[in-house]
Amino acid sequence: MRMKRKNFATLAIALFFSILAGCGTTGGDNPDEVNAEGELKVSIEAGSNHQYKLIIENGTAKDETLTFGSSQNYDYYIKKPDGTIAYTYSADKSFLAVIKEVVIKAGERLEFDLDITEALQYLEAGEYTIEAWVSANELAEKKATIPFYYDRKGA
Repeated sequence: MRMKRKNFATLAIALFFSILAGCGTTGGDNPDEVNAEGELKVSIEAGSNHQYKLIIENGTAKDETLTFGSSQNYDYYIKKPDGTIAYTYSADKSFLAVIKEVVIKAGERLEFDLDITEALQYLEAGEYTIEAWVSANELAEKKATIPFYYDRKGA
């Protein structure tokens, strides 16, 4: 009887460690699976006529929730080649103090339209860089940049 208990205890311990070793593994090396260690990527794309899109892509395998502390969704600078700021989008605007959550599903993206037309009155002809970011707490350190040339024609 004592031998059966010893064998049972050994078997139970082996089973316990086998189950424990399997915890946290994905069960395969399928390259087509979305990387669970992916990230939220912020980028900016140029459109036409001083229009841009600020894009957040969810490269993770799960839905991601973004928390905004106000009604402001994004902000941006327009910088001169020497790095000085020529224009700040939020400088002359007011935003409501509200907490808002936005869910971006796994593999999907969220876009914000940036229209820099109002900033052009403050710019001379020349090369500039737009540096834009999403106002969500989770993306505080992620900025996107894109260079552009402004020639003042039609302004």
